[in-house]
Parts: sequence; C-alpha cells; structure tokens
Amino acid sequence: MSALIILGFIVLAAGIVGCVLPIIPGPPLAYAALVLLSIARGWEAVSPTVLIVGMVFFPPFGVIAGYFLRAVLRG
Repeated sequence: MSALIILGFIVLAAGIVGCVLPIIPGPPLAYAALVLLSIARGWEAVSPTVLIVGMVFFPPFGVIAGYFLRAVLRG
C-alpha cells in the first residue's frame, strides 16, 4: 500500500513538472497519479465514477470557457 502511495506522489510530481515543461505530458500524469492514490486508499477519496465523469465531461467546458474568456479579455 505504501509503495502505491509513494509511486503516486512521484507520478504527481512528474505531472506538476510536466505542466511547465512541454516534453512531459503533465495532465495525463497527474490523472494517473490520482488514480494510483485512489487505488491505494481503496477508492475512499475519489470514486471511479467521479474520475470517469471528470475525464469525459469537463475538458470540453474548459476549452470553451477558455476561448470565451480570451475573446472577452482581448476586447
């Protein structure tokens, strides 16, 4: 169990670094870390349903909101 937690934090750190460096895929690594940590905790923190719904439904809304805010702020 503790090995999964340590591995999850290592992958999470790589995901955070990947948000800055374009060579490393940051968001997929951070998502993988979330899955590892959830497995290590027995799905107590985040349920599999929440993980799947956040992955499928929220990215399009973020893209749409980002383009909208960019257009509004640029005037």
